[in-house]
Amino acid sequence: MQLTEAKIADLTDRTERAVCRLAKIAANDVYFGGARALVLLARLERSPNYHLFNAAVTEAYHHDYAHEHTAWRCPECDAVVFGQTAARNHCQEEPCER
Repeated sequence: MQLTEAKIADLTDRTERAVCRLAKIAANDVYFGGARALVLLARLERSPNYHLFNAAVTEAYHHDYAHEHTAWRCPECDAVVFGQTAARNHCQEEPCER
């Protein structure tokens, strides 16, 4: 089944939404040029979730897109999941309501 990217607003966790937004900004930096994500990352240095923000920006800058730090829809149950690998494994790990 084909994964589809979901809207960031559909994620339930506030931290995951923030990481997704920063990953999108970093991906746009790579595509269009700029360093806005690095400036925002420097401001988040004291955040308790800094490691997540740093991983999202690093992945986007090194791999041109942050697949593991964006929102995806599970193809079987249509649930919104954080990360592409997690979306692929979502219904295999736990039974979903269909």
